[in-house]
Amino acid sequence: MLIIQATPPTDTALIAGGSISLLALNGLWELMQNYNLDYPEFFVKLYALFTPTLFHTRYLARFLRLSDLFLSSTYPHLDACD
Repeated sequence: MLIIQATPPTDTALIAGGSISLLALNGLWELMQNYNLDYPEFFVKLYALFTPTLFHTRYLARFLRLSDLFLSSTYPHLDACD
């Protein structure tokens, strides 16, 4: 089984915050699901985005929808409890 590792530019996008981080998480999610990307810090990065300023952003609905998708995963290798 081929396991792909995330690159530093992805980490930079996640640190940026806001909509850039949301796009980076969405891209990582697709890679994790479809191409077996190994990114053990995914849920740590997701939880770090939950700040009070998040609830005043333009993309709140999209963020919450994607968070629901990420956290309701049924894939064993994407389990948030690992």
